[in-house]
Amino acid sequence: MRSTCRNCYGQGYIVTTPCRNCRGSGVTMQSKRGSIKIPAGVSDGQTVRVIVDGTEVMATLNVERSRQFRREGFDVHSDVAIGISLAVLGGNMRIAGLTGPIDLKIPTGVQSHHRIRLSGRGIPRLNHYGSGDHYVHIKIATPKKLTPKQRDLMIQFAETEQHPSDTNIIGLTDKEARKRIEESNEAFSGE
Repeated sequence: MRSTCRNCYGQGYIVTTPCRNCRGSGVTMQSKRGSIKIPAGVSDGQTVRVIVDGTEVMATLNVERSRQFRREGFDVHSDVAIGISLAVLGGNMRIAGLTGPIDLKIPTGVQSHHRIRLSGRGIPRLNHYGSGDHYVHIKIATPKKLTPKQRDLMIQFAETEQHPSDTNIIGLTDKEARKRIEESNEAFSGE
């Protein structure tokens, strides 16, 4: 039966007087500051092999979290706040991407928490071809204060919108407005 030598552990030699630093292993753990080239797509806690001053070094990486992006594997997620008019009418806007600005098309009638996928705009796949995706999460920002003109326009819009009969919208308290809402609801339901 064959087994590895218990004294040298297969090294072929025995260190009779080991030093205090490496205890006979021949390798020491050291901290050193310097700049190294990090490949795109590495994850937090991943160890990469790099050459520093002609010596091969294993470096464990700590990737700092972004305030703007969230990472899930090779995919990137970000939130974008848009106004009511852009959500209803649709349009284009410029957002931040990993490699630079991106022109984003907002579809007409987009809802809050809608997710738009930008294929291939995520993190490059380490040792593979291609990149992950960038997912943009739409958040509709409702204005907290309206000008008198904006308020009048919202009331006019609310008058044309169908509402459940038990709905009471601030600004639509007069009887004529309620009658118009009831008539539009009846016309819509076909009764």
